[in-house]
Amino acid sequence: MSEPPKKPFACAICRNKSSGCHYGVLSCDACKMFFKRTYLMEKYYTCRRQESCYNMDGGNRKCKACRFKKCLEVGMNPELFSRSESQIISTNIPTQLITQDHRNAEFLQKLKILDKTRHEVFKIIDTYENPSFVDLVRQESRLSCYLRPKNISWENTERKLKPWGSLGMLLAVETIKSLDFYPKLLLSDRILLLETVTLKSFHLSVAFDSFSQKKEKILAPDGSEMFPDSLNKMDFCKDLIMRLLTTPVKPLIAMKLTETEYLLLGIIVICNPEIDGLSPSGKAIITAFLQKTINVLLQFCLINNPRSAPSRLLEIISINQILNRQFHASYKLFDALRKQWDPTMSFQKVLVESCKTRGYDLS
Repeated sequence: MSEPPKKPFACAICRNKSSGCHYGVLSCDACKMFFKRTYLMEKYYTCRRQESCYNMDGGNRKCKACRFKKCLEVGMNPELFSRSESQIISTNIPTQLITQDHRNAEFLQKLKILDKTRHEVFKIIDTYENPSFVDLVRQESRLSCYLRPKNISWENTERKLKPWGSLGMLLAVETIKSLDFYPKLLLSDRILLLETVTLKSFHLSVAFDSFSQKKEKILAPDGSEMFPDSLNKMDFCKDLIMRLLTTPVKPLIAMKLTETEYLLLGIIVICNPEIDGLSPSGKAIITAFLQKTINVLLQFCLINNPRSAPSRLLEIISINQILNRQFHASYKLFDALRKQWDPTMSFQKVLVESCKTRGYDLS
């Protein structure tokens, strides 16, 4: 059941009477203080109800994990804390009390904010830029550019269709470039990493976006189909489209993957130390970040269900292998479109270069 309409001037988190706009959101003093305290003191909470307590009638409003998640979802921004608030709370935490749980909580909170940014920008991105991975490695963040959509009429361009996939890949690149280990890599290692993992990272993120909306296939961020109806009805490609859009979502549904599991799996997908050509230092840096992430995921699984934690961990990681199949599925579809629909159809460089790493030529 959907939530009842919010009252005017109600707190966006708990729906009690708000006391004003706090950290960018209309909220009550209790939720304001809860968000600030949780973030600054790096508290880590877990939910035993699939992190959905605030999304259902009669849900457990006392669940701190879901309360904090709701704060982030409605847009509470920790960057709006005043400097004095941060200093006061930080100085009250003895250094010896900063445990691994605190570090894990901070790590997860950063991932949540990063993914929320990706999701919001994906709704509006509209750029005709066609950078290669080399270009993207050399450039600073492009998010400010993507936040100014161009309102392009894609049907009048040589590409014919709005390239949701390639645009989403550009955002996946920004996510990878924002991770702590990325600046430590050599330029050559950055290029190899982006070429190899960006497409998989994109497929996982859009699959989870759709799964979160209780959809069984990947949809565009505005809720529309990723491909136009005319293509969905063509015999030569409708099955290919359906396979491409449903394969990544199926395991998420079967496993009832939580947001925390998804965020950590996203890092595991990105951190592949076995990429051919990586330097020894690149392998070491990526391996260390991968191991850190797996440890956090295992800890999360142990908290939720100690008995099944090892098998749950392996099951989550196995989704990575399913995502590997998306290279072949993508190539088959785009090759069919070019051969049987529009021989002049062009693809953005990031898609062409990603497929090429697996031996698929779209050039």
